Amino acid sequence: MTVATATRARWGARYSDGDLDLHTPALEVFVHHSVTPTLSPSASIEEECAQMRALESIGQSRFGTGISYNAIVFPSGRPYQGVSWDRRGTHTGGRNSTVRSICFAGNFETNRPTDAALATASQIYHGGKGDLWIASAPLRGHRDVSQTACPGKNLYAKLGVIRSGELLDDRPTTPAAPSKPAKPGLLVVDGAWGTATTRRLQQELGTPVDGVVSSQPAVWRATSPGLTTGWDWDATPNGSRMISELQELLRVDRDGKIGPQTISALQRRLGTAVDGVISRESRAVMALQHRLNAGRI
Repeated sequence: MTVATATRARWGARYSDGDLDLHTPALEVFVHHSVTPTLSPSASIEEECAQMRALESIGQSRFGTGISYNAIVFPSGRPYQGVSWDRRGTHTGGRNSTVRSICFAGNFETNRPTDAALATASQIYHGGKGDLWIASAPLRGHRDVSQTACPGKNLYAKLGVIRSGELLDDRPTTPAAPSKPAKPGLLVVDGAWGTATTRRLQQELGTPVDGVVSSQPAVWRATSPGLTTGWDWDATPNGSRMISELQELLRVDRDGKIGPQTISALQRRLGTAVDGVISRESRAVMALQHRLNAGRI
């Protein structure tokens, strides 16, 4: 089931993407509400992006790690990526390392969730089973484990609808933006080469899968800011098996170390501009993520 999800880059994320990498599937999924103004189902994408930035500012001011939730769903039914699925957020106290979150944007103590939003949340929940969370992961409300009204009485009363999947045929078909396809199980195409992209590349290359690019030359770190989480920078690097296998595929010298020669060869293979660096929101990384989502390099 495909969910067209607006990326962090699309809505203009400015702060950190959580605080820790998460390497195992979640045990539970929790539903929240943001208790921010509830937008109309006909609100524009620009209005939703503005509220995403407001939510990020709230999370940053409270916890210092950017937006708190993994997926945020608006009354329109459009979903937005908050904290990446493989990063720890700040949504369910005492459980943030072992659960993931779906947040409905608005106040659902006083408003009722739309069928479009419920259908999208159901799609995310069912699509993540056996991948982002274990197949038996229950869907629960925040109030089940904390002294809070969250996710609001009107949304809490609809959790059974999300669990059942009964509204999936009614989900909206218009994507949230000219956004890249993203769903549970697919990479978010955001141009940042972090642990999730590394894991998928390791799978395609047949190397051990741990999301880490080990022992890389620290000298190249500053020139390639698009290489984000999971990169092990070292003053005396030994190289990575994954990079070595990638170099063989690219037909360049195999030393297991990223650098301008390897990056340039990758850019040529992907058909993007060749400059030997991985910038923020890199076109080359976006092209790589698209290919990995299609099961190829």
